[in-house]
Amino acid sequence: MRALVRIVAIVTIGAAVSLAVPTASADPGDMWTIAGGGAVDPVLASTPSGDGGPAVAANLVAPSGVAVDSDGSVVVADTATHVIRRIGTDGVIRHVAGSTVGYSGDGGPAASARLHTPGDVEIDPSGGFVFVDEGNARIRKVWPNGTITTIAGNGSIGSRFGDGVPATAVPVNATRITFAPDGRLYLTESQRVSVIEPGGTISTVASGFSYSGDLEVDSMNRVYVANGTSVWRLDGGGTRTLVAGLGVPGTTADGVPATSATLTTALGLALAPNGDLYVGDLADGRIRRISGGVIDTVAGGGAAGVTAAGCTSARSSERVQTAWLAATSTSLVFSGDQRVRVIALDGRECPSITSVTPTRVLETRASEGQIGYQGPSPSRGQVVRLSFTGSSLVPATAQAVALNVTVTGALADGYVTVWPCESTMPTASNVNVTRGGTAANAALVKLGPSRELCFFVQAGGDVLADLTGFVGVTVPYQALVPFRALETRSDVGRINYQGDKPAEGQTVRVSLSGFGIGANRVSPFASALVLNVTATEATADGFVTVWSCEGTRPTASNINLVRGGTVGRMVVTELGTATTAFGTAREICIFTQSGTHLAVDVLGVFMPDAPFAPLAPNRLLETRADVGQIGYAGARPVAGQVVEIDVVGRSAGAVTPDARAVVLSVTATNPVAAGFVTVWPCGAPRPRASSLNLSGPGDTQSNAVVVGLGTNGRVCVFTQSGTDLIADLNGAFP
Repeated sequence: MRALVRIVAIVTIGAAVSLAVPTASADPGDMWTIAGGGAVDPVLASTPSGDGGPAVAANLVAPSGVAVDSDGSVVVADTATHVIRRIGTDGVIRHVAGSTVGYSGDGGPAASARLHTPGDVEIDPSGGFVFVDEGNARIRKVWPNGTITTIAGNGSIGSRFGDGVPATAVPVNATRITFAPDGRLYLTESQRVSVIEPGGTISTVASGFSYSGDLEVDSMNRVYVANGTSVWRLDGGGTRTLVAGLGVPGTTADGVPATSATLTTALGLALAPNGDLYVGDLADGRIRRISGGVIDTVAGGGAAGVTAAGCTSARSSERVQTAWLAATSTSLVFSGDQRVRVIALDGRECPSITSVTPTRVLETRASEGQIGYQGPSPSRGQVVRLSFTGSSLVPATAQAVALNVTVTGALADGYVTVWPCESTMPTASNVNVTRGGTAANAALVKLGPSRELCFFVQAGGDVLADLTGFVGVTVPYQALVPFRALETRSDVGRINYQGDKPAEGQTVRVSLSGFGIGANRVSPFASALVLNVTATEATADGFVTVWSCEGTRPTASNINLVRGGTVGRMVVTELGTATTAFGTAREICIFTQSGTHLAVDVLGVFMPDAPFAPLAPNRLLETRADVGQIGYAGARPVAGQVVEIDVVGRSAGAVTPDARAVVLSVTATNPVAAGFVTVWPCGAPRPRASSLNLSGPGDTQSNAVVVGLGTNGRVCVFTQSGTDLIADLNGAFP
């Protein structure tokens, strides 16, 4: 993981406010504190402290409204201490308004004025800033010269009747304010939305809301209103459009239409220049984003606590309880928990997967030196537990791990299933093996709160697991407890399929829209799937290819079969879209060269903005001369040979040199003897791990491999025994 630099300022670059980064770039999702330490000095609990010094060392008691000025400084109201402060681009916090609780000071210096529970703050496009002085039932302005005046409210608590009246002559019980591009000031008060014209008169725009939540105005002067369990847009002429929420409290999974999602207490809003709308769901502990009509989470969502700053921290298990937001083109600023914090919105994509040099984390064979296990070889039906708690390789924020799982010396025909131990064992398999045999498969497995994985060894025999990477807590990838999406066998119980066993040359189309149960449902907005595909009872030797159903079937194989055999492989594939009588459906296609039964287990999904690029399978390596060599010249690789794959050079621009990792389908065929194949980034020492295991002459094995790029964008393949090698590119993690 790269080192992150704490950034304590925001500066303006051109017309956009950007993050000031002294020695490193901020990635989207990076979150850090710019003011307050997250703890309140009990001696100074009712008074501000730290003015004139580093903002991160200052005492913030109850920060509320925040606004980003054109110079990059951040204005924040500290409600409990009745003052307003400014965090400068130099990282210093300064007192700008308020002294003691009360009401006074109009026409004089704002720093000497008396305020009462200041709340929302907005930058005035004409200069200075405006804030809600809630305890005084007024809206006040601090001018560029530091003078304070009242621009709305007469100090009375009560109802306002009539429109077009001077705003300073009537009761104004505002809670939130925002400026429109045309200079008008909108406000929420007593479950209604009002507007103050540039001439100083106030009128009602809309009423009947349940909450006096935040509001924003877009470039078309449409007003967005946070209403607790929903967000509405006022389009003018009395028209209201639902933007998000069903009007009942709850939390909906990400990647669904915002209008079908549930919100708990949506009170804060921030509209970014690109049109994305950010929602502070206070009780749910999340900041949600609505982009293109789809809702996701950009911060928070789990148990209370504070994690270290970093790419995954904003999307971590920490609850982010805020109702006060401000957005620029590059950052999201929010207050809460006695701090003001920033989330980066631009820069390099936050990685959804980090590859590591393959490392053995589980070894049950006593003869090889047991790792993560003690005792005799697992018996039939035994469950082996593997803990990642405190792992130096997998951070506590990871939501899933990429493994290569091998079973060897199987006591009977059977399988191995891997899942998070908190969950019920799924009806799914990761590795299929025959008695006395050795089989391997890649697996991308969700980590639960215990950080412990369970391996059900139905067949009995020794189990090996090599860690090849981990998935950070990024919303775009959703690891699932595996569920079966396709089953063609009638004796097992068909799922999503009708008819006889798939025949030679048949293509099975698998619809995945809305498929699954509860949290395991495949979002209709998913762009790619991580699957485990099993072929069994093959009629003849052959292969299986999985793709998006779009375009011509690729010349590539995901599974290689021998007659009567059973093989399961992890597959990462793009989702296709089809038009049906009921609308659009997401689907994949599975081609079987020889007749075979098929089972498909869904392990996880990538969302549209995921930093994963699914690619149509592209052959990067082919060593067989009779087929036509690709990326290789010479005789069949011999025992102990290392073959280098120029992934970047042969990907036709699909993979860049700075890619985090790639997904390859690697096949070994025509081996001279039993042995194994290892895939790893060139330039690093060859690890003690296996990606494929071969039983002997005539065997053919394939496996999906998630591997980082090595020197000059290359991946190395070691063959212990002489064998032909094939590698297909299926995707990349930028």
